[in-house]
Amino acid sequence: MNEATTQPRCSAVLGTLALLALGGGPACDLADGTPILASEDDGGGDATCDPAECAAACAASGYEGGVCRDDSCFCEAPPPADADADADAEADAEVEVEVEADAEVEADVDDGGGADEGGTDEGGSSCTPVRSTPSLVARTAADADERPVALRSGAGFVVFLRAPAPVVADGLRFTRFGLDGSEAGAPMWTLSSVEIGPAHPLLELPSGSFVTVFEVPAGEGPGLWVKVVPSSGTGGEVPRQVPETGDRDAAPTLTYDGGQVVVAWTRTVPATGTVEVKIQRFDATTGMSAGTAATLRTAPVGSGEPRIAWGNRRFALAYFDAGDGALHVLSLDGTFAVTREDELLPPAGDAFVGYPALAWNGTEFGLAWETGGTAGARLHLATFMPDAEPVEHDVLADVPLSGTEPGQVALAWGDRTAEWGLAWRRSLPSRAGVFLVRIDGSDFRTIDGPVDLHPEATAAAHPGLAYNAGYYLATWTDTPRPGEIPVYAATYGCTP
Repeated sequence: MNEATTQPRCSAVLGTLALLALGGGPACDLADGTPILASEDDGGGDATCDPAECAAACAASGYEGGVCRDDSCFCEAPPPADADADADAEADAEVEVEVEADAEVEADVDDGGGADEGGTDEGGSSCTPVRSTPSLVARTAADADERPVALRSGAGFVVFLRAPAPVVADGLRFTRFGLDGSEAGAPMWTLSSVEIGPAHPLLELPSGSFVTVFEVPAGEGPGLWVKVVPSSGTGGEVPRQVPETGDRDAAPTLTYDGGQVVVAWTRTVPATGTVEVKIQRFDATTGMSAGTAATLRTAPVGSGEPRIAWGNRRFALAYFDAGDGALHVLSLDGTFAVTREDELLPPAGDAFVGYPALAWNGTEFGLAWETGGTAGARLHLATFMPDAEPVEHDVLADVPLSGTEPGQVALAWGDRTAEWGLAWRRSLPSRAGVFLVRIDGSDFRTIDGPVDLHPEATAAAHPGLAYNAGYYLATWTDTPRPGEIPVYAATYGCTP
C-alpha cells in the first residue's frame, strides 16, 4: 500500500515515547501521508508500535483497521467523504436538532430583531450583524476545565483546543474557520498523546507560524513547554521545555514583542504555598529559551491567573493578588523592570472571580474582569496607555448578573470598527450561556448586545473571542449531559 496516495488520514499508536518526539500529532501528514510522529525513543528504551493497540485506536476513530509500519501506526481505510464523518455523524445529527432554533434566531436578526439577538449596528456602519449557526468543533473536550482558544488568522480564524487524542492521552487540535463560521480546513493535530493542562494560549507570528505554551501537569516531563508550529497547524519544531519548570508551574500566558516570544506563568513555592509570577524570553523560530527566568512578584496563596500583552514599548501584565484581593497591573520595560504598578480593587462587598482578559489595540491596552458578591456580579472594562493608570469605564451597568458567576471573560479589539468585543459566561435561571457585547472604543457605550451566541446551550463555559474584518468568532464548551463536553464556535458580525 502506498500511504502517500491512499492515506488521507491516519492515527498514531505508540509505545513508550519521549515527550520531545511528540512534535507532529498524528502519524502521517493529512496531505501526503508522510509519517510525522515516528515511534522514536529517548535513548533509554525501546519504543514500538503495538499492533493490537494500533488496530483498536484506528477502529475507535472510524477506520476499518490499522497496521504498524516502521514503528508507526497507519489506519488502513479512510472514513467516507469527510475524514471525520463516521466519528462525528452522531454528534452532528444532535447538533442539527439543537441549532434549529438558532436558524430561527438568525432570521430574526436578518429582519432587524431585538438587541438580545443582534440587530442594526449602531456603531456607524451600514450592515446588520448576523450570528452563524454554532459549529461543533469537537465532540468533546478533554475535560470540563478546557479553555478553547479563538485566534484571528489570515482572512479568518483559528480554533485551538485540547481534545481526546486517538491514543491514550489528550492532544491539541488546530482548526481554521471562515468569517461565516464554517470550517475552512480539516482539523489538524498539533500535538498528541500528552497530558496537557486546560490553559494553552496560542499566538500567530508575523511569519505566519504559530507558537503555543502549555502545561504538562504530571507524568513524563511535567512543567511548561513551548512549541512553534507552521501555518498548517501541525508538525514544526519539537516542544521545548521551559528550563527548571515542573509540577509547581502553571497558568502560562504569552505575547510577542516583535523579536522574541515572552512567556509569563506562576510557580508555587512548596514550603510556603506562596505564588511567584515568573517571566522569560524564547526564540520565535525554535521555541528555545533565551536567557533565564525572572521573578516579577511574590504573592500570597491563592494568587494567580496572569495575563501579558505587548504594546509597542511596554509590556502590560495583570494578575490577581490574594493579599489585597485586587487585580494588579504591571507595566514592564524590555528588561522586565517594573515601571509602574496599579491595583484595581473590587467594589465594596465584592471579590474578584475567575480570570481576566488583556488585549492591545495598537494604541492602548484593554483589560476585562468580573467581580461578584451576594448582591450580584459585575463586568469591568478598563483601558490604559503604556505606563499609565488604568481607567475603568461604566459598561453593562444595566445588565443584571448573578452573584454565582464564575468570572469567565474574553476580550478582543475590533480594528475595522474601532470597538471592544467582550464575551462572558452568563448564568440564567435555568441555564448558562455565552454572551457577546460590542462596546464603542471612544465613548464606551454599548453598540450591540448582549447577544446570546447559542440559546440552546445548557451549561456553556470558558469563552474565547477573536475579531477579523467586522466579525467576531467565539468559542466555548458546554455540558449538555454528564460526560459530554462538546466544543462550539460561532461568528457574529457583518462586513462594514
